[in-house]
Parts: sequence; C-alpha cells; structure tokens
Amino acid sequence: MIHETAIIGKNVKLGIEVEIGPFVYIDGDVTIGDNTKIHSSSMITGNTIIGKNNIIFPFCSIGSIPQDLKYYGEDSYLMIGDSNVFREHCTVNSGTE
Repeated sequence: MIHETAIIGKNVKLGIEVEIGPFVYIDGDVTIGDNTKIHSSSMITGNTIIGKNNIIFPFCSIGSIPQDLKYYGEDSYLMIGDSNVFREHCTVNSGTE
C-alpha cells in the first residue's frame, strides 16, 4: 500500500507488502525489504538498503550523506538489517571510511 501523496523515485525497489504512508519521500538507489512499514513524513534517500520487517515511524531521515566532517563526497552506503524499529525523528546517515 502506497499513499497517494508519497513520492517514490524511479530507482527505488520495493519488496512485497511494503506500506508507505502519506508525505513520504523515497529517492536514490534505495531498496526496501518485504513487510516494512514507513509512517508519514519520513525521508529515505541515498545508497540505502533496508531489510525485511522494519518499522520507520514519522519524521525519520534515513540514508542522507554523513554528518562526519571528514566526508568529501566519496561513495557511501547504508545497510539496515531485518526487524528494526526506528522511532519518531530518528536520523540514520550513511557511513564514512
């Protein structure tokens, strides 16, 4: 189920039974595993892989560039496993060397 106000980029890969709430923005090389639920107003971007059975609550920012001051635009990624819960306003950035 994808809410009509969600924005999903052309390179995004969704598993089966993924639920995407209102005003969610997903763009980039993003893969989202089966049975994952993304609540309203969250953003998922970058080179990000999210496993199965995850729950992402409202206003989360997942996969943006690192906040590390040593980051200078090099390739980076974020990999999240299965069965995790990210509560409201959580930020998870991609990694650095």
